[in-house]
Amino acid sequence: MTLNHFAPDRRYAYDKTPGGPTREFKEMVKAFHDQGIKVLIDVTTTSAKAAPGRRPTRPPATDGTVPDAAYFNGANNHALAWRIDGSELGDSASAIYVAHNAWRAQVNFTLPWPGAGKSWYRVTDTCGWAEGAGQGRAPGAEDLLGGENTVYGVCGRGTLLLIAK
Repeated sequence: MTLNHFAPDRRYAYDKTPGGPTREFKEMVKAFHDQGIKVLIDVTTTSAKAAPGRRPTRPPATDGTVPDAAYFNGANNHALAWRIDGSELGDSASAIYVAHNAWRAQVNFTLPWPGAGKSWYRVTDTCGWAEGAGQGRAPGAEDLLGGENTVYGVCGRGTLLLIAK
C-alpha cells in the first residue's frame, strides 16, 4: 500500500524543513494560477512501462531518461519534468511539458519528443529574467523553442511550461 502518495517529496525541495516542500508546491501552483494557468497533476501509479506505441508517463530526469532508484536517491537530483499527452485531456496542444527545478542553481533540461511535425513553445517560465507583463503568453503568442533534444536552462527554483503545436 502506498502512503502519502500525493505529498511532495522532501528530497526535491529546496526548503527541507517541516512543511517546506508543501509550501513550495503551493507557491508554484499559486504562481501558475496567478497567470491564469490551470494545474493538472498526472499521477501514474504503475511502473514506467508504457502501452504499445505509447511513451512512459513517469517523470523523466533532466536528460530525458526515465529515472531509476539511483536517480531518486541521489542527493544532487532536484529537478524533474513531465511530458503529458494533451490529446488525452481534451487539450488542443498535442503535448504539455512541465519542468521544475528545485535546486538553487540553473539546471538544463533536454526537451523530449513533441509529437510528429510539432515543436515546443514556451507558455511561461517563472525565472526572474521572464518576469513582467509578458511572462504568461496568451494562446497563439507562445515563444518557439525548438524540437526534440533542444536544451533549455531553468533557473534555481524555477518552473517552465511548454506546449507542443
